[in-house]
Amino acid sequence: MKIYFLRFFLFCLIFLQSASLFSQRDMKAFEHGVVALDAGTSGIGLSLGFPLHTSVAVRTGVSALPFSFHYTYDDFDPAPGQISPPDVRLKAQINMLNGHLLFDYFPSRNSSFFLTAGLYAGQNRMIRISGQSTEPIQIGDLIITPDEVGEVEGWMKIHTIKPYVGIGFGRTLPDSRFGFKFELGAMFIGTPTIQSNKLSSLVEVGEEISGIDRFLTRFKVYPKLSFQVNYRIF
Repeated sequence: MKIYFLRFFLFCLIFLQSASLFSQRDMKAFEHGVVALDAGTSGIGLSLGFPLHTSVAVRTGVSALPFSFHYTYDDFDPAPGQISPPDVRLKAQINMLNGHLLFDYFPSRNSSFFLTAGLYAGQNRMIRISGQSTEPIQIGDLIITPDEVGEVEGWMKIHTIKPYVGIGFGRTLPDSRFGFKFELGAMFIGTPTIQSNKLSSLVEVGEEISGIDRFLTRFKVYPKLSFQVNYRIF
């Protein structure tokens, strides 16, 4: 399977490299326009692209990653009177919705390799977690009973504005009607934090949540891997 994937990847690179030889010519700003559909770790996206210079193109659009799943969490401390902590059924929702403004730079006129940089802007609640417990839950020194809270809710908060840098292969403005691009990059989302309007109103959370926050300080970059199909509209 790995050999087939490597062969396919090399074929795509050779195809893009060859195609770029026929698409290199002087371009005026906004001389052409491209609509692009991409799919990857940032979700499904739609964007418009225009040349600014022979070596520079601009892209603007929107992407969304709606995804949810259910799981059971049992890594709580046993509350007084409990032999073992309860299993809590939780729902996690990932809903990344961002607009973007990106600039592609092609160092060589005879290559489809490009560098890209820009900004993503959108929702700052990346992950929302909610659930219900019928038994007391202990987090550090905090004991939460169903009568006090009922539904457990929290979210992972990131920055609204997210700088982005990346590299890739493929022309933003192909001469033919269709073109393809691969892109690998990093979205700088800031230091994520866990928040909850229900827990914070009761008492400051204990060492358990502090440990989670320390873990999240390492998660400041969201990777982007995407495949894009371009269609030249004029």
